Amino acid sequence: MRTVRLAVTDGLAQLGGPTLRRAGQSLVYLRLTPTRAVLFGTTALVVKIATSAPRLSTEAPAVAITWLTTLSFVVIGLTLLSSGLPRVNGWACLLVAWAIVPGDLNDPHFAQSGWSPLGFLLEPVYLPAAVALVLRYPRRRLRSRERVVVLLMLAATVVSRAGAMFTAGVVKDGFHRPDGFPTLALDPFWHDVVFVRAGRGATAALLVLTGVILMWRAASSIGLNRQSIAPLAVVTAICSFAAAFDQAYWAQLIPDTNAALARDLSAAMIPVALLADLLRRRTAGTIIAERVVAAARSGDSLELQSALRSALADPSLVVGLPEEPGPRPAEQPPAEQPSADRARAVVTDDAGRALIRVDYNPRAIGDEALLRSALEASRVGLENTRLNAELRANLAALTEANARIVTATLDERRRMERNLHDGAQQQFLAVAALLARADLVETVEARTIIGEARHQLRDALAELRRLAHGIHPAALAQGGLVPAVHTLREAAPFRVDLDVDEVTAATRPGAAVEAAAYFATAEALANAAKHARATRVRVGIRRRDGSLVVRVGDDGVGGARLAPGGGLVGLRDRLTALHGSLEVHSDPCPEHPDRHGSEVVARIPLDEEQAR
Repeated sequence: MRTVRLAVTDGLAQLGGPTLRRAGQSLVYLRLTPTRAVLFGTTALVVKIATSAPRLSTEAPAVAITWLTTLSFVVIGLTLLSSGLPRVNGWACLLVAWAIVPGDLNDPHFAQSGWSPLGFLLEPVYLPAAVALVLRYPRRRLRSRERVVVLLMLAATVVSRAGAMFTAGVVKDGFHRPDGFPTLALDPFWHDVVFVRAGRGATAALLVLTGVILMWRAASSIGLNRQSIAPLAVVTAICSFAAAFDQAYWAQLIPDTNAALARDLSAAMIPVALLADLLRRRTAGTIIAERVVAAARSGDSLELQSALRSALADPSLVVGLPEEPGPRPAEQPPAEQPSADRARAVVTDDAGRALIRVDYNPRAIGDEALLRSALEASRVGLENTRLNAELRANLAALTEANARIVTATLDERRRMERNLHDGAQQQFLAVAALLARADLVETVEARTIIGEARHQLRDALAELRRLAHGIHPAALAQGGLVPAVHTLREAAPFRVDLDVDEVTAATRPGAAVEAAAYFATAEALANAAKHARATRVRVGIRRRDGSLVVRVGDDGVGGARLAPGGGLVGLRDRLTALHGSLEVHSDPCPEHPDRHGSEVVARIPLDEEQAR
């Protein structure tokens, strides 16, 4: 089984040349085609008109047909060069257009100019050129057996023409011999039987073989491959049989202008069949894309599988997850089990992550461009589904975070109320009671009571400062993030190593960013003091890629996590509100005795000016 990975890039464009955007854009093709191809094709048409013009007065219908055939091959060749198919097919069409030209030199008008022998020798080369085109299309190269047929036809045509040109006999070979043209002193048998009859007979037999190969290919193909090959194969097989009859007439010494006219008319059908196939491919690509995208958006792999089976005409196609070795038992079984080797395509997203795998029969899907179009449509649909799911998940997470922030705000207000009520307020009430007692005692005892009241007022003031510091530390508001972090360092019960970017008044982050970074550091240090049993903590605050990154790592016992209702979850919610993120990395000691400790990483985006 061969595996193909489809990246997010335009698969059709990778096959060579700009993609065919829609039918009817032939003028665009000409602009996209390289100059040398346009020059090559138009020169063939001009030369064809110039060389066949002398016969126009006597054989106008035949000349007009050959002009039309040459023009058709030139236009279709340039179109193929600008399509998503292998470029060799376009160049092959242009080569056929050129191969039609030499036959016009085999005319009495050119007999005395010296071009007639060259025209006679190269007149039949259009046959192997056309056979190579129809046997290859739409692939990049000929198969080995097809290459043998083309080479045998080239040998049969050129060798027999060369032999007939340099020998003489009774049988007419169609060569307008110039005066004094040299011939070999051989028995007429060589000219009449070997080179004329046998040569044209062998050419006819090879043309019949070509038609049989094309018909067999259409009959033996399956699925989308049959839909693509069958119409073109029938047309080109008819052309092969018509050319074979023309050669057979000559082999039987009965030159027939009607047979030659039928041959030329059938040859003109080949470009039309190629154009029809191109239009079919583009129409099929659009229909496939629409159907597959709609199925992929549903997120149902079975629905996507059904759409791909129908679009690509491969009932054995199976869609599965990338990690699955084969179809799940719950999946529908293939409608047929082809005997050919299986192929697999893996569809990936922009980051190179595999989205799905598609197992298919390569014999049923011979059109690589349409396969890539279908897989690209699957990727687009799956990406849309994934992005929509991520958006919904983010909205849900944001809603939950906002609810937690509101709840945390209410809880914080209640805590502050309790602290004020149970702490500073009770101390102020005790001071008031002491001062009331001073009115009832002697002067010496009153001094003692007033001194005690002074101490209680000092404690109450400290309590108020502590509460205010928890709301918004004065060091952060006055000096910025660096002095505030230093106050946390001084209050910590362990060693704290700081690695903080130096800032000036012009480079200070915004107040919201500073506050988020400060409280992230404070929460991580508080967790390390309460739970980690740490002896040393590393604090790093740096600007990275447009964000302020806070890293707090300790050497404690590990086990830190984002537990529901914990301080880290509340911190994560506050960071999410600023489009930031919080990560917690921890290695508990029992599982990792050689690695322990926890690290909290907070990322807070800066605005564009602060990020500079």
